[in-house]
Amino acid sequence: MKYTSSCLRQKALLLCIALDLHTGGRIDAQAACTREKCQQTIKSLECFAIDNCISDEQRRTAGMILKAMGLTKTASSAVNLLIEIGYFPVHVNIDLLKIDLSTLPSDEVVSAAASLLSESDDPDEVNRRDLSHLKVYAI
Repeated sequence: MKYTSSCLRQKALLLCIALDLHTGGRIDAQAACTREKCQQTIKSLECFAIDNCISDEQRRTAGMILKAMGLTKTASSAVNLLIEIGYFPVHVNIDLLKIDLSTLPSDEVVSAAASLLSESDDPDEVNRRDLSHLKVYAI
């Protein structure tokens, strides 16, 4: 998870503080949001959003966060919250996440495409004539 601004980090911190408040924890902003706890909390929200909770603990954690944030306990609320904190992109395709289908090409595919682009020679380049000096008309 990468945050691009302090505003997004503050929202993620608020998520963890909301969990602490709901579970009776302290309101110490420094201690409230350890990296691991935030990752587990956000992972619970992600699993709840795509209806893929592994345990009841994940479902309860996500429900407590949504309730503490004043949101309804629905998958769409979890998705919207994850979009708001910058964990999901604005135009996330939830169906692809549900079936665990990656939309990013593998490193192998990217390197193969880069090598094809760098090696690509045009065999017809010698036979072509430059016609860019001619006028073009469209009907």
